[in-house]
Amino acid sequence: MNCKLGQSKKTQTNLGSVILPNNPDKSLWLRDERLAKMKQMKSGFQMTKTSRRGDYTYRYGMGNMRFPDSLELPARTMVTSEHTISRMSHVILDPGNHEYRLLSPEETEQINTFPVGWTELEDVSNSQRYFTMGNALVVNLVRDIGKEIDKLVRQESNLTKFNPNSAVENVEH
Repeated sequence: MNCKLGQSKKTQTNLGSVILPNNPDKSLWLRDERLAKMKQMKSGFQMTKTSRRGDYTYRYGMGNMRFPDSLELPARTMVTSEHTISRMSHVILDPGNHEYRLLSPEETEQINTFPVGWTELEDVSNSQRYFTMGNALVVNLVRDIGKEIDKLVRQESNLTKFNPNSAVENVEH
């Protein structure tokens, strides 16, 4: 089968569109040692390493990452440790109070296109909420892929057991 997937008619959502300015949760703020550590982790490095057996050396390194994350670009893929001081955690400059900070659980929900508060349940810690969003798929992306698959299936002429009423039209939470 030869096919071309359609282009999305929606505009890209940037990280800034899900950020709640002036977040008062000081546990998210990065200052002093935490800020210095995060900057160090996001900067690139090159080093020479030696194999475990000591019989050869090799170059090892990582490129630098944007610091802070741009509010004008789409969010990067989230990880389960999003709330920790980690190279992969998002860091933003809060547009309201101009504090460097990590994302809130609600902001991570919105990046994955879940409703705000979706993971806020009794006996569920913020750490567990971040872990859930780090493992989640972007709901609207899955919906859009499903719609494209549905279009392709409908174009197939040799299907005998296709149910035309099983179209993927809307995802409800």
